[in-house]
Amino acid sequence: MSTPVGDVLTPRAAALDLLPDGARLNSRDLMSLFACSNSTLLRRVAAGRAPAPIEPGYWRAGQVREFFEREVAR
Repeated sequence: MSTPVGDVLTPRAAALDLLPDGARLNSRDLMSLFACSNSTLLRRVAAGRAPAPIEPGYWRAGQVREFFEREVAR
């Protein structure tokens, strides 16, 4: 399932800053944060341009926040 560029954030993605570090985000949440399809998200993960999942299709909110903080600091 893909999320086309320009769609709104999922509720969990919109609340990323408020979620505890251990909260799980799914692929749909990450696709909305990166404004891309699932296949593009997986390509970005493989290239190191998106955080690695903790298990297929799931990420920890703290790791996603850290990733964005590192990218912004570049």
